[in-house]
Amino acid sequence: MKRLLATVAVAAALVGSNASAFDPADLKKLKETNECIECDLTGADLRGADLSDTNLFGANLSGADLTGAYLFGADLRGADLSDTNLSVAELQGANLSDTNLSGAQLSYTNLTDVDLSSADLSNATLNDASLTRTNLSDANLKDAKEVNSAALNLVSSGSIEGNPILPQDYSLVKGFIVGPRAKLSNADLSDTNLFGAELYGAYLNDANLSGADLRGANLTGANLTGAYLSDTDLSGVVLRGAILHRADLSDTNLKDANLQGAYLKGAKLDNAIMDGAILCNTTMPDGSVINSGC
Repeated sequence: MKRLLATVAVAAALVGSNASAFDPADLKKLKETNECIECDLTGADLRGADLSDTNLFGANLSGADLTGAYLFGADLRGADLSDTNLSVAELQGANLSDTNLSGAQLSYTNLTDVDLSSADLSNATLNDASLTRTNLSDANLKDAKEVNSAALNLVSSGSIEGNPILPQDYSLVKGFIVGPRAKLSNADLSDTNLFGAELYGAYLNDANLSGADLRGANLTGANLTGAYLSDTDLSGVVLRGAILHRADLSDTNLKDANLQGAYLKGAKLDNAIMDGAILCNTTMPDGSVINSGC
């Protein structure tokens, strides 16, 4: 709170010099109540402010400077953060669903566990931002810049709009961000081209991958529990240590697949092609462990 009061005092002092266009009364309300629903903080200087757990639902913060601000657990649903500078800000656990972040600067921003569902991130800059376990479902990432691979660790997605500039090994498929360690549980990726895809460590439990082309893909350590893989081409795929518990692999092509250490207990392998598949410390559907390929 002391950090917030100090920053608010500086921001308020700027009003007289026309350095900002926000409503001083709204800034005063934020200072006194730690809440400012649908208020006007346009262009406010809130650098380094502690706004943790603040209710800023529907607030207008467009053009504001929130560099290094603390927004842990803040409620920013429906807020206007267009062209806002949130570089190095801490937003872990904040709710930014339906938020306008178009053109926002999010370099080195901590967005861990943040809800960005249905948010507008078009033309936003996200270089070295942390998106661990972030929810990007239905978000608009059109022309979003400099999203790196480390940022996308365990990110949730779906129905994403636009053409985000994604790092190597990542791609946008049917509105889902597909790549290493991606959270794709229940995703519908049926009949998609995932040839050579890097999906190691991905969460694909209960995903629909029927008819997909996954030839040569890397699914090392992936979780495919309950996944639907019927009639999928998995020839040459690497499934080392993958979990395929209760997965449906009927009519699947597993020719030359590497199933070393894979767990297939309860999986369906009816009419699956297994020619040349590597079975080493592989747990089969009946629970037996096969080591013939070691």
